[in-house]
Amino acid sequence: MNIIVQIGFYLQQHIPSISIGLTATFLMVIGPRLNRIFRKQTSGTNTLVRFVLFVLFCTFGYGLLSSQMVKWVISLLKPLSSVQLLFTVIISFVLLAFFSKKNGEI
Repeated sequence: MNIIVQIGFYLQQHIPSISIGLTATFLMVIGPRLNRIFRKQTSGTNTLVRFVLFVLFCTFGYGLLSSQMVKWVISLLKPLSSVQLLFTVIISFVLLAFFSKKNGEI
């Protein structure tokens, strides 16, 4: 069996973990932007209210987004062949790294 196919087959067994990794990385890349938008929207609010809203935003906003996004990514990756999965995962992480670099995260 070809090494690329073997690696892809191995990855197929770890799609849920890969999906969590992709989702976490994506949220790390867009998180500062989301936080800036939140800060802008709540800038005139009392500090205590702003703090409570931020906790709620993180808990429910990021929590809901990440849980739903993991399910969505799993549904996108599951039907792929082992070779398609391998290249999709590589390209996805490279693109996320590129955007992180562009945004000054790296």
